Amino acid sequence: MKKLVVLCSLLAAVGLAAAEVKPAAPAPAAAAPTTAPAAVAPAAQEWDFVQFGFAPEYPTYQNDVAVYGFRIGAPLCGGKAPVTGVEGAVLGTSSNQINGVQFGLCAAIANEVTGLQGSFYNEAKDVNGVQLGIINNAKGKTFQIGLINFTDGGMLPWCVLFNYKF
Repeated sequence: MKKLVVLCSLLAAVGLAAAEVKPAAPAPAAAAPTTAPAAVAPAAQEWDFVQFGFAPEYPTYQNDVAVYGFRIGAPLCGGKAPVTGVEGAVLGTSSNQINGVQFGLCAAIANEVTGLQGSFYNEAKDVNGVQLGIINNAKGKTFQIGLINFTDGGMLPWCVLFNYKF
């Protein structure tokens, strides 16, 4: 049990350390007074520290509310809103953008990963980091460690033990 707690803490620390911090957008310049009503600036995107999911896109807030912390799936999780931190599920995860660590027992799927993606089967479009699993699949740049590694347009289309495309 102690090893599991230490492993989860280590994964969380790596995920938060690998996440990028983007500076806030500069304030717009003051506009000259007009008779037309001023346009309302869009609100900043909502975010949560912890989110729980039961299936990809269910509950639906996984599509709308970004995560800066942990998204936990029992048994699955995933959505369109970005995750900065750790996304983990018992069976599998499926999200558009991960900045940190994504892991699931059976599958981890994402469009963009900055950090670590680990599972039995990993799939991503672009990986700025490492895919670690039994079967890894990437369309763009990646570094993969696993039994079978597929990379479209890489040095080798597939390779045993490791593969890469930069």
